[in-house]
Amino acid sequence: TLRVNPRDWKQHNGADMTNAVQQWWDLKSQYFDSVLLFKTGKFYEMFHMDADIGVQVLGLSYMKGHVAHAGFPEIAYGGMAHKLVQAGYKVARVEQTETPDQLKQRKSKTPKGKKKPSVVNREVCSIVSLGTRTFCALEDDSI
Repeated sequence: TLRVNPRDWKQHNGADMTNAVQQWWDLKSQYFDSVLLFKTGKFYEMFHMDADIGVQVLGLSYMKGHVAHAGFPEIAYGGMAHKLVQAGYKVARVEQTETPDQLKQRKSKTPKGKKKPSVVNREVCSIVSLGTRTFCALEDDSI
């Protein structure tokens, strides 16, 4: 089990963990053996140890901030996933499964006294490894 103590997070980073960061850690704890490509808008983001892999294997640059963070545009998914798989990594593709408008609707339906959601739902939608690698139009940059 992977657990990040919010108190330790705050002490190390100087701020509370955001709901999106908590969402990432929740997914990472379930797919620790995979590199998470975490969809944020039109980009796939990589954090912490996954960002280190992205910098080393994909040639990405770290983004500013206290936490290791790198990313690339969604259109580059096929090539980036291919490079990671060829380097021996298992890749988990995390997609947003609701829109910001759907989040607003979900918030409006939250009963009084309950914590309102503040981040769009995301789920692991595919896992790719050397043993499961297939090719399709969505992952082919030449199409």
